[in-house]
Amino acid sequence: MFYKHDIGIMRILLSIKRGLEKNFDYVLVVTGDTGTGKSMWILHLIEAWTKLNGGEVNKKTATELINHVNVEKVKWLNQFKVMKKYEINTFDEGAAGLGSKQYMETFSKTLEMLFQVVRHKMFFTVIVVPNFFRLTKFFREDRLRGLVYINKRGKYRYYTRKQVIELCLKNERRIIKSMDIVPPLHCNSFPDYDGVLKKLYEELKTVGVDNILDEVIEMNRPKPKPSSVLEANKNKVKKLLEKGMTSAKIREKLNIGGSTFSRCKATLEMEKA
Repeated sequence: MFYKHDIGIMRILLSIKRGLEKNFDYVLVVTGDTGTGKSMWILHLIEAWTKLNGGEVNKKTATELINHVNVEKVKWLNQFKVMKKYEINTFDEGAAGLGSKQYMETFSKTLEMLFQVVRHKMFFTVIVVPNFFRLTKFFREDRLRGLVYINKRGKYRYYTRKQVIELCLKNERRIIKSMDIVPPLHCNSFPDYDGVLKKLYEELKTVGVDNILDEVIEMNRPKPKPSSVLEANKNKVKKLLEKGMTSAKIREKLNIGGSTFSRCKATLEMEKA
């Protein structure tokens, strides 16, 4: 849980819940540099949100609660099919280390499509990303409802939707983006997470990283070179010639041009010699 004296975060969560009860969804992005504790913050969030909605957080409920945290995109997307209203669904994209510009642009397109169809489902969606400004302008300004910036280890800032828009506008022409040019609604510290979800999350993260490694290995595995048109048709031409088929019929049957047929025939004659 967050610190007991952090009344501000509980007021924010209560406000989010009231918004969901009015038939809206809420999309929160958590961002920050590597190693600042983004994943620890969302585990505190899941505990706090569960208790706010009358749920229990203990060893018995931990295996169910960890389902609200996903490090695989497909699993996270499938979770929307089975979610109940007011439930939280978290995608820890940073756990996989996928912060490249190309990946983030593709991921942003997925988010745009997703939240066009689930906007009235009364879901609390949390997305952890390493770089907030690599999300598309549309998603940042039109779909985001709140932003948490982990500015240093154990320190966070919360920005409202209006403050997020102001952040985007003031950073639009800046080469080096800054989160410091707009004061947040709330800021406080949080402890390292050491609750019942910690071990389960570490296991989840390990599986996610292993899956990414498998993808990277597969991407870099040497691909067999595609055969040329000549190699693909040479033996076919040979068999059809042996059957006594005319050149015109062979070209028509194999759907090849005259030059390809001539090269196949010349190659066959050279190999025969």
